[in-house]
Amino acid sequence: MYLLLKAGIIGTPIAMASSFLPGPILGFLAGGGIGFGIFILAACLFSCVAYYPFVKIMDNQALKEESAE
Repeated sequence: MYLLLKAGIIGTPIAMASSFLPGPILGFLAGGGIGFGIFILAACLFSCVAYYPFVKIMDNQALKEESAE
């Protein structure tokens, strides 16, 4: 995020917005502009992709335990 701020791709957020807003809207309203909203959306998507294999493994383990009973 620091490199994106220094390169001018995303703006510096200047205000605290409510946390109940969706990520991209929150980024835009916080003062970071559209680039910051897109960054928040990309970070959320990356987080989902990173956690998916672990959730899938846990689901398979639970399915094996359930079928063993």
